[in-house]
Amino acid sequence: MISTESRHPHDIGMIGLGVMGRNFAMNMADHGFSVAGYDNDRLKVEALREETAGRDISAADTIPDFISLLRRPRAIMMLVPAGAPVDSVIRDVLPHLEKGDLIIDGGNSFFKDTDTRVHTLAAQGIHFMGVGVSGGEEGALHAAMIIAYAQGFALLAAASERYKYQLDLEAVARIWRGGCIIRAGLLEDIRGAFHARRDLANILLDPSIAQKVLALLKDLRRVVCQAAELAVPAPGLMVSLGYCDAYRSAWLPANLIQAQRDYFGAHTYERIDAKGTFHTEWEKK
Repeated sequence: MISTESRHPHDIGMIGLGVMGRNFAMNMADHGFSVAGYDNDRLKVEALREETAGRDISAADTIPDFISLLRRPRAIMMLVPAGAPVDSVIRDVLPHLEKGDLIIDGGNSFFKDTDTRVHTLAAQGIHFMGVGVSGGEEGALHAAMIIAYAQGFALLAAASERYKYQLDLEAVARIWRGGCIIRAGLLEDIRGAFHARRDLANILLDPSIAQKVLALLKDLRRVVCQAAELAVPAPGLMVSLGYCDAYRSAWLPANLIQAQRDYFGAHTYERIDAKGTFHTEWEKK
């Protein structure tokens, strides 16, 4: 059954009508796009129908009905759990698609799985995009969040170089700022940083962003120290602080690691003031 709100061809389809998918669909409708929705859970389909008053959204109970609601070439976004559910959805919709249609995976799929799906579907003339979205609606203010963005963009840059993605990180920040659930105000600062320096190795090197981090770093240290003293696990905050301290340090504690290895296994160590390898009888010191 297809809901009776509208039978005209819709701009985009959404498969997966949980909290994320349903709200994403209504958000697109609120911004001028007509949306068709489907979920194999009938209760979620009914929930979408109940919440679509005044919006250009239709809901379908079957895959064929869902596909019939979409204009050609079809654009279908899915927000389902990563892994097997993604491949299951692809298998369900593929027999109903045509060359030139597009499937968008909005879940947090492993990037190599995404690459496999891109190549497999391309052989059948179907486009596939992995655009995983996650996070919250609040803006990034606490220092840990800024550092997390720094790590994320650094990973994107490394992956782009390794796998030849040729990512435009300024464009990535602009797209996230414009329509992603993590569209924090900080993304505009990040976009500006990459606009000023396209070869920026890390956003922590941007003067404006660095100033924000330095202004908040003392508070982050206080929180991490308090958590450690109270035996409260705060791995995200602790790792962010460690990343920042490592990145801003000219010398890292590799000397301590070498000393430990030499103490436990006589693996020797190197020194910065003399050439060669050295070993110390640590218990005799």
